[in-house]
Amino acid sequence: MMNWLNNYNNVQKDSSFYELKDFCLLEVKGDDAEAVLQGQSTNDVKELNDKSMHLSSLLTPQGKIISHHFLLKINKNNFYLLCARSVVNDVKAHLEKHIIMEDADLTLRNELKLYHLYKLDASSSMMKEMGIQQVEARRIYEHNSQYLLTAGFLGLDSAILITAEKTPPALKLEMCDETFKSLRMEAGFPIQDADYNQSTLLPESGLQLHCVSYTKGCFTGQEIVARVKYRGNVNRYLSAILVDSVPAELKQNDFLCTIDGKKIGLYKSQTWSPVLKKFILYVYLNKKFREPGMSVSFIDSECQEYKGNVSSLPPVAESNAIELARECYYQALELFATSDEVQDIAAEPLLKRALYLDPSYQDAYEALGVLLSRHERFDEAIELMKRLKELSPNTVMAYTNLSVFYMKKGMIDEAEAEKQEGTLTTFRIAAAKRKQKINNKDLETAANAERERRRGMFNEVLEIDVDDLAANFGLGKIALELKQADEAIKYLEKCLELKRDYSVCCTLLARAYILVKREEEAKSLLLKGIVIAHEKGELMPKQEMEMLLQQLN
Repeated sequence: MMNWLNNYNNVQKDSSFYELKDFCLLEVKGDDAEAVLQGQSTNDVKELNDKSMHLSSLLTPQGKIISHHFLLKINKNNFYLLCARSVVNDVKAHLEKHIIMEDADLTLRNELKLYHLYKLDASSSMMKEMGIQQVEARRIYEHNSQYLLTAGFLGLDSAILITAEKTPPALKLEMCDETFKSLRMEAGFPIQDADYNQSTLLPESGLQLHCVSYTKGCFTGQEIVARVKYRGNVNRYLSAILVDSVPAELKQNDFLCTIDGKKIGLYKSQTWSPVLKKFILYVYLNKKFREPGMSVSFIDSECQEYKGNVSSLPPVAESNAIELARECYYQALELFATSDEVQDIAAEPLLKRALYLDPSYQDAYEALGVLLSRHERFDEAIELMKRLKELSPNTVMAYTNLSVFYMKKGMIDEAEAEKQEGTLTTFRIAAAKRKQKINNKDLETAANAERERRRGMFNEVLEIDVDDLAANFGLGKIALELKQADEAIKYLEKCLELKRDYSVCCTLLARAYILVKREEEAKSLLLKGIVIAHEKGELMPKQEMEMLLQQLN
């Protein structure tokens, strides 16, 4: 039945590739390319550096998805949109409509092939041919008109190759369609046509979590997206249902219904997960059925019942990249500490892996730089420290190490310059800390004055009406901000007497209980508050209470 599982298992052991036949590239080129994209993209194009990328979307004025795609910045005047082939003409037409006097040309690059790579080995012949020694996430590497993107559809081990070559990349294993689909759905990456279309609101898909900047300024559809974010309410939301078996006749866009006829949600796609040993169904679940962990049941056309559990995306949780980076770093340190050449050889790829997982990991930069210098690979060590300086100009050790490495190479002037710059940086940091300390005192004084003004106003209201909800809530919130937990509890408990389904108040009261070590009462209140927020569709308070409950447990 599932003859692709051998392919899936082999893919987990070796580097593999998959041709992205349903995707293509739209090039946007010209002096005003960045300005055109910035005005329409949901993400902040101006934050991209050359040879970098992020996820973005184009929306209709009603907030519906025209396209969700990878946006690649080659340089200021040259961008690529990696999007579904089925919508690329719509994307082109949408952007052309907003090009009036701007210098920006749009070109479909159908001659370029796209391959998704998985578990790419840094020591592979392809990486060596491209001259890539250290791989960083969400970067673009260029070699002989080929681009390697260190991001993709399958989680941390993803990469995408853009090439004009007619032959596939030099990797032994090709991924089959079902393996790619299974890995993609396990990783929680929905795609156009399969899981959403141009009638889907962006906030219904969950994609807004990865592709929207709420500070960049205006873009088409922004009003709808922002309204949902701050009100925290959509009627349906893309989630997963994990089941042991699936109705044979289930088709895309069928409604899943309970035995008494209630609609659970709109079904989109499915796969078998070898990791979970269950089927994963992607479904736009209605409000009452989308709480992660809850049990749901639905029937087929012959009233046979199927049971499953709701899961948020991704259904197969990937270990946190930062935690993985720390693991690699500490493994490398144990090897590195022996000062043995063989152990150093083993430590080097671990440190490079740590930097791939977390490109901002300063300790890993420093350790790798010292390791390379130990073996007189000063040019590589110097490049690492320069990169660290770019990431964090106030990292004094970057200047110190650069000074040492330059000295070892006999570059005395450069060594002295770095030493001097390191000293100046130390002074700048100390001065900034002093200034911040003074500013913090001023800000705290102003904040306290404002709290006292509001407190006086609320107390005046309570003198007239002791049951005023807003005044009790305001006084409870102020008391909590000042860590006056007992006083906060008095007012917030009064609020819940007045309004039992006040989910925001549940959150604040739970925090006050935690401050005075009344953890069991906090847990009980959070459980009630989560149910209230879920029933009312208030996602933000619900998420905050779930986080608090998790911390308590």
